[in-house]
Order: sequence, then structure tokens, then C-alpha cells
Amino acid sequence: MKTLAKLIMLLAVLAICMPAYGQGDLEILIYAQTHNCWEAWEVEDNGFDWRINKEHITGFLVLMVVYDSETGEIIAIEDAEQIEYWRDGRDKWYEQFDEGFIIERVDVGDEVIWVLEQLDGDSEPNPWGGMLMIRGRARDMNIGLGRDEKREVARVLNGYILYIDLGMGIEKSMCTMSIRLLKRWTGLANEYFEAYKAAGGVGFDYDPFVWAIGGPEGDDTYGIVKAWLIRRGYEETIPD
Repeated sequence: MKTLAKLIMLLAVLAICMPAYGQGDLEILIYAQTHNCWEAWEVEDNGFDWRINKEHITGFLVLMVVYDSETGEIIAIEDAEQIEYWRDGRDKWYEQFDEGFIIERVDVGDEVIWVLEQLDGDSEPNPWGGMLMIRGRARDMNIGLGRDEKREVARVLNGYILYIDLGMGIEKSMCTMSIRLLKRWTGLANEYFEAYKAAGGVGFDYDPFVWAIGGPEGDDTYGIVKAWLIRRGYEETIPD
């Protein structure tokens, strides 16, 4: 118990103490993501028993990132949205989540590694905590800004998600996580973003990040990710 509480406190301090950066260049990255998870939880049914579940999760991750205006190096993640989708019999569903990520840039010689992290937890009234960490090698590439305006990007990041809850009913889970850059969608999102910047937003109905996520607008669809799902018959479910 004490070890978990100390870990949660340390993660909170790290999140608070991350350096603040001045405004750089905002761009959009769109990734496909997969999780393979194992989870167990304790239930009371004529005594305590365990339930086990294995799950394969698919979805997308849309990031608004901040780049250094001069070097094109990653600075921070401004905003993030996750969209998961699945089938339930004949029904098709998707769900959207706000996410909070920290990005670390590990520069070792001629190799640059991105480390994407997410930390959450508390020690009161019952200890619980979760941690996500994925990493991938980054290189310069065109993300829709033109051949001469490349940005540093990790094409693939892999890692793990761990979660534990030591409350009345113990829960624990572990997942492998992989995300892969969707270069075409990323290019489309940033071409829209560049046109939006050039016009000062005049004549555009949607913020570039909102447009990249996409979704329903009346009987029509707009944007990229959710619009792609809607065209394939997926419907949105509201998180509990």
C-alpha cells in the first residue's frame, strides 16, 4: 500500500514539474492504435472469486502537438483525443475520450526517441493508479506542410499500459499498446490546418483539431476519423 501511494505521489509531482514551453508551431498527428489487454477483477459471489477477461481494442489517436519553430523538434502535446471502435453482434460502435499525455524527447547521439506517457492515480480513500508508456524512434518527414517543411515524427510507438485498484473489489489490468502514424490522414489534417492559418480562420466552419477528429453534423459528416467510422456504419456511444 505504502509503495503504491509513494509511486502515485511521485508521478503527480513529475506531471506538475514538467517544464512550461512558449508557443511553437501547432500541427496534427493521427495514429491508428491497437491494445491487447488482460484484466482481472475480484467479485463477491458466495465468497470472493476472480473474473478474467482478454480483449483486443482498436482505435485512433489524434494529437495536437507543439513543434519548435526553428528546429522542427517536438516540444509538447497540446491536446489529444482517443476514438475506440468495436462490433457487438451486428451493431457497430465507437467511443471518444479526452486524453492527457506527456511527451519526452530522448536524444542519444544520432537517434531520437519519443516517449509518450500518461500518469494517473490517487491514494485516498483506496489506492489506485495507472500508467501508460510507449516509445518509438523519430525522424524528419513531410506531414502535409510540403517537402521542404519537414517535422520530427515517430512513425510507430510501442509499449504498455498498467492499472491497479486496491479498493473494495480489486482490479488489475495490463495491456500492450501500439500506435502507427496514418500519414495520409495526417497530411490531410495539416493541409486543412495550413489553409486555416493562412485565412486566419475566416471562411472555415471547424477548428482544425475538431475537423481532424470529424463526426456527425446534422445528417452529414465532416472531417476525417469519426467521419470514416460513420461512413462504415459505426454509431457513437456515450461514455458512462
